Amino acid sequence: MAKKETIPVADSCEIQSRTIKNFLNTEIKDFATLGQQYQKIGIPVFAIPDDKLEATGIVKDQLIQSRGAFNEQFTTIANNITALLN
Repeated sequence: MAKKETIPVADSCEIQSRTIKNFLNTEIKDFATLGQQYQKIGIPVFAIPDDKLEATGIVKDQLIQSRGAFNEQFTTIANNITALLN
């Protein structure tokens, strides 16, 4: 019978902590203007439709870009957490 190698719990937690930090080392930029919008209409930032953005021109374009960046970052974090749990 093969001998099982055990890893002390403290070491295991330290390894997991470092792994989680590496996976989650993502900074979500401030989305204050979008925050006001999602609070007003009550849906997540990444789900705000273009017609609900209370802006026009370049400001609206920037809000759309920010919304997409937030969605991408949030999705990456969620996928990394899922990968760690599987």
